[in-house]
Amino acid sequence: MSAQTPGRLGQYEPTRLLATGGSAQIWLATDDEGNEVALKVARTDQNRPALLREAQILSTARHPGIVQMLDAGEDGRWIALERVRGLLMDDWARDKPPEAIVKVAFELVEALEHLHSHGVIHGDLKPSNVIIDTEGRARLLDLGIASFSHEAPDTFKGTLGYAAPELLRREQATEATDIYGLGAMLYTCLTGRTPFVAPDPAALTYLPLVSLPAPPS
Repeated sequence: MSAQTPGRLGQYEPTRLLATGGSAQIWLATDDEGNEVALKVARTDQNRPALLREAQILSTARHPGIVQMLDAGEDGRWIALERVRGLLMDDWARDKPPEAIVKVAFELVEALEHLHSHGVIHGDLKPSNVIIDTEGRARLLDLGIASFSHEAPDTFKGTLGYAAPELLRREQATEATDIYGLGAMLYTCLTGRTPFVAPDPAALTYLPLVSLPAPPS
């Protein structure tokens, strides 16, 4: 069954559901001039504060290596993002030599340096949060759980398998948190497996605290 469109939001008309997350849906939408955008829409009223926060962070840290916000609803219901065509990093990396993946890594480092210079920690680096556009450039996606570097977490936020040890310990995220996430993501793209593999996903909450990943072979 197809998802029900949220209806017109600002100058944007949603046309097709692209993705669904825990707190928001991403819709392909067109504006009044026919331009396509990716419209991120809060799933419930309780999710609106998080979307307002994401809009604040995106307006603070603009960079060519970060998918840009074009517009946002004042009530926190939606954010309009530029429509980027390309492949998510894990799909893109499958047939690429290590040299190409390393080149992309340097581009991501530049985008992260920009975020960090504005006091922002991405906090959820993983292959599905990076898109390689049609010109071969890496672009960071989804700052939905990004935080300012002075903030202490109240709960775990991140993705098991890529989350740094300090996130698993519910400690404050730092620039090093993103470097760890970048390393875990590159490990996956270069080896075809995540740094830690366990039959029980719950094991991923403690394995990074007590062991090291198997060396890439």
